[in-house]
Amino acid sequence: MQDMFLAGTETSADVLEWAMAEMMKDPKVMEKAQTELRRILKGKRRVTESDLKEVSYLKLVIKETLRLHPPLPRECREKCVINGYDMTCLLKLKFEYLPFGGGRRMCPGISFGLSNVELPLAQLIYYFNWKMPNGMKPEDVDVTETPGASCSRKCNLCLLATCNDLGI
Repeated sequence: MQDMFLAGTETSADVLEWAMAEMMKDPKVMEKAQTELRRILKGKRRVTESDLKEVSYLKLVIKETLRLHPPLPRECREKCVINGYDMTCLLKLKFEYLPFGGGRRMCPGISFGLSNVELPLAQLIYYFNWKMPNGMKPEDVDVTETPGASCSRKCNLCLLATCNDLGI
């Protein structure tokens, strides 16, 4: 159990940072996620897990983040060629989205991991507006990954948070 909690918290923190970085790279995504969340919550003072049942766009942002930056890199089983391009993929399994693995070896902490990302991310974008420091632009966000066991960012993400305009 301890391994699951330790592994789940580090990878969840990485996914949170990647999600914020990707939304800062594309401010329209951040705005759309905030708009959806603020519309659904209608000025509630506290965001809870049960509030997230209706949220769909934020969950898509998390899935895309996991697709682009899976917490644990996966190695392919075989090489294949498609239209002259060398591809390494799990074609026999027909999976495109494998951040938690698949089949019998699927991560048992999938629910734990997703809830460790959904609620904190929802709280970050509901309560605060975010901007880049020192006049940085969205294209300045560094999305370089570090090599290693988990998919962390090479540079820490530094953002400025301001209270939202909802009076919360």
